[in-house]
Amino acid sequence: MKNFRSGFLKTTAVLMGSFPISYLLFSGLWFNVPLRNYPALLTSPWFYMASFWSVLAGYGLWEMRRWAWYIFLVAHAALFYQNALVVIHYSAAQYQAAAFFLAAFLQLAIVFKITREVRVPYFLPKIRWWASSFQENPTLETSIRRKDGTEAIGEILDVSVFGCFVKIQNTFDDNESVTLRFSVKGEEFECQGCVVWRTEPAVTHPKGIGIKFEKMNRRMRKNLRSVIHGYKKEANQAYFESLT
Repeated sequence: MKNFRSGFLKTTAVLMGSFPISYLLFSGLWFNVPLRNYPALLTSPWFYMASFWSVLAGYGLWEMRRWAWYIFLVAHAALFYQNALVVIHYSAAQYQAAAFFLAAFLQLAIVFKITREVRVPYFLPKIRWWASSFQENPTLETSIRRKDGTEAIGEILDVSVFGCFVKIQNTFDDNESVTLRFSVKGEEFECQGCVVWRTEPAVTHPKGIGIKFEKMNRRMRKNLRSVIHGYKKEANQAYFESLT
């Protein structure tokens, strides 16, 4: 899976993995922490707690471990609290509240960006309402072509412009290159991708594969984002109508 990380994901992993050093630089520049306050900051128990979770999250993201997503969220929660402590006890910034809220906004932006990239193909696909057992809800069928020319039919349960999760009974290899063909609201898409993880049948998830999209130009990405948004909106409406 490590071969399919974006530059942003790699940078995030490195910064979190080097947290004790990167955070000291960040806090000095962003919160204007004077040098005389660094000894107290370095001996703060919460600094070591935030460092532990951040380094663990950085390693997990770099190695693309399945548990990394959850640790990543825990690390950012710890970092949010750590920033609050720095503002209260160590910062000499003139506009401390503004610096804190801007840092919180930056955290949310990073979490949002990483979420869009890794949630569907790598970690936890969200089985949408429109993929439930209600037969009246629409489905999104896809044809998956392998390198040897053989094809298999599956059902997309979650999709984004970065990848998708496909419910399928066929067995695929890790890092196997595939080509997906599917139609959304009358528009045909053919996307090259790579199998980045596999799952066996469970209570919460069916057997299937996570696929990371590759070599998608900006125009196709824009079109896919637009039709997916419309498709999910209509499917959600159909689900709620089925409850009334």
